[in-house]
Order: sequence, then structure tokens, then C-alpha cells
Amino acid sequence: MEPEEAATDSYAVLYLGADDDLGQAGADDEYRMTADTDARARAIHEGDLACFDDGAPSPAE
Repeated sequence: MEPEEAATDSYAVLYLGADDDLGQAGADDEYRMTADTDARARAIHEGDLACFDDGAPSPAE
């Protein structure tokens, strides 16, 4: 799975007010939001892009 696509959906839900059903019902795996993609979205929002270096969210999450 490429987490970048789902992380954008998580970001939209967490910070832009998108419907939390976005990317869930019938979504392909690359678009399905998880706790990991939420953590990545938080890291992006905080400017911590290191979460994409090794495929794991920031340790602070």
C-alpha cells in the first residue's frame, strides 16, 4: 500500500472538515484511511515529513 494517497484523505478529514466517510466505503486499499494514515496526516500538518522516510509514522504519534 502507498500511504500517501490515504494520508491526503486523512488530512482532509482531520484538518479541512471533509466527511469522515471519505475514502472508506468501497475504497481501494491505497485510499483507505487508518490510524497510520491519520498519524501521517498529523505529521504533515506539523511539518514532520520524516514520517515518509522509512514508511513509519513519526515516533511522537
